[in-house]
Amino acid sequence: MKETPAEVLKRLKEGNARFVHGTLEHPNRCAESKEKSALGQSPSAIILGCSDSRVPVEIIFDQGLGDLFVIRVAGGVLGDLERESILFAVEMFGCPLIVALGHENCGAVQAMRDGKGDKVPTIARHLSPGVKTAATLEEAVNENVRHVVEKLKEMPVEVVGAVYELSSGKVNFLNGPASPQ
Repeated sequence: MKETPAEVLKRLKEGNARFVHGTLEHPNRCAESKEKSALGQSPSAIILGCSDSRVPVEIIFDQGLGDLFVIRVAGGVLGDLERESILFAVEMFGCPLIVALGHENCGAVQAMRDGKGDKVPTIARHLSPGVKTAATLEEAVNENVRHVVEKLKEMPVEVVGAVYELSSGKVNFLNGPASPQ
């Protein structure tokens, strides 16, 4: 039986707490899990996050093989490819929850703030317009996550936004589950 969005979110929060406190359980990372995942997948959440190497999604949520459907792109932006990947996971695997995951000190967001969006024009086009006007980089990252969450509200599942703290490892959720349309 599939978990509810609230149950999935609770499991992600518990996994992140284990990561922060160094009490990882490393679920679904054994030979049996590898064999089982070779037969198919049934992820419980979709994570749209940044491709930054310092944000290893399965690790920061203490999840394992087949637990998460992860889409990574610089800035955690939502373009056509990301949108279709999310729809694929919702329709094929019945994932009940999407997490738009940003992180502090995001290089793509900083590049936009520094006027270097021309180096990554497609990514820049999908970043929130509020990134340039936010008072701080932290607020710009939060604004971009809120922008992605707003764009994802059309999805038929619940959506939450979150920001990962590089220094502590903590994931701060910006909102509770938004009801699907």
